[in-house]
Amino acid sequence: MTLLHFVLKLRRRLQDLRTLTGVVIEDLNSDGMRWASSELVDIVNDAITELTRIIATYSNSPIMKQIADVHTVSKGILSITNGMSLELDSSITAITELINANNEQYAWIKPATYFDYLSDTSSPRYGEKFFTILKESNGDRRIYLMPSASFVANVTYIYSKTYIKSVDSDSIVGYNGLEDLLLDLAEREARDREHNWSRSQILDNRIAIKLGVSIK
Repeated sequence: MTLLHFVLKLRRRLQDLRTLTGVVIEDLNSDGMRWASSELVDIVNDAITELTRIIATYSNSPIMKQIADVHTVSKGILSITNGMSLELDSSITAITELINANNEQYAWIKPATYFDYLSDTSSPRYGEKFFTILKESNGDRRIYLMPSASFVANVTYIYSKTYIKSVDSDSIVGYNGLEDLLLDLAEREARDREHNWSRSQILDNRIAIKLGVSIK
C-alpha cells in the first residue's frame, strides 16, 4: 500500500475527505477541513514506529517472528577503508553479520571489548576477526574492524524505516498483511491528538484483540 493510498484510507476513517472548498481530496498534499496533510504524514510515521515496536515485542509468536524478520532484516554492502566504514545510515539499527570478500566472517564485540583488545596484545587472537560499532563525538556511527582491513563488506542488518515525507506519495508503507493493524494504530494516534478518548479506547481494544492480547 502506498503512502497516498494509506493516508486516503486514514482520511476516510477520520471523515476528512474534502478540502475547505469542498473538493474531494485525491492527492497527498491537500489539507482537509480538520487535518493538515503534514500532520497525517507525521501520524503515519508514528504508527509505523509503533508497529515495528509491537511486532518486536510479540516476536515470540512464530508468525510475528517471521513478520518481524521479513520486514526488519535486510542485506547490503558497506565499504570498509583502513578498518573503518563511512557513517552508517540512520535506517540501520544494528549490524548482525559482516563478511569480507573472502567469505570470512567477522564476529561482533562490544565497544568496551574492542578498546580492551586494542590496549592488550597478550591474548591469543591470531587469525580472529572482529567488528564493533562506535559512536563519534558528532553523533556519527561507524563500523570498526580488528585487524584493520579495506574491502567491500557484505552485511546483514536490522532495518528501521526512515522518516516518510509528504513528497513520498508512492512510497510503500506498512507490513504486508498488517495494513489494517497499522491503520488502527494511525487512527488511534489521531484520536489521541484530538482528545477523543472514547474512540481511542475502542481502538486500543481492537488492536489488543488483533494481537491476541487478553483485555479485561
